[in-house]
Amino acid sequence: MNNAGVYEQVPFYASERFAEHQRQMFRINFEAPCELMHLAVAEFELNDGGKILNVASRVGFRGEAGASMYAASKAALINMTRSLGVEYAASNIRFFGIAPGWVDTSMSRDGMEDRLPQILETIPAGRMASPADCAQVASFLLSPGSEYLTGSVIDINGASYFH
Repeated sequence: MNNAGVYEQVPFYASERFAEHQRQMFRINFEAPCELMHLAVAEFELNDGGKILNVASRVGFRGEAGASMYAASKAALINMTRSLGVEYAASNIRFFGIAPGWVDTSMSRDGMEDRLPQILETIPAGRMASPADCAQVASFLLSPGSEYLTGSVIDINGASYFH
């Protein structure tokens, strides 16, 4: 399971930080998971298959003002997951992703207290996802029940968007 990630809002025009910010977002959110997947695939090919789960984000599908590099890095991870799902389907190597929307954690609430009512208005389910909501979907994807799936990226967003 690739669950590392970093998020920072930096305006695209912030030229003094552009190159550094771009490298950081892509290094952690895309390149590191790709390197780990590369190592895992080599092992899985020797052992008749396996499963890899990547944690993406709603922002990889929707974009977000002030977070263009984060969005682009998560979109890259989503499309790598899909592409590798096709490429390795016949080898019994399964690739999955989850794309959580707002998840109720201290990190998501830190400094967001004033925006919380507006955020909740965008979620028809009326609440943020819990970490347990995400874990249950991940558990299913890594279970025997998902054997016929690969390349799937599951939204966990309380019906806040569809694509």
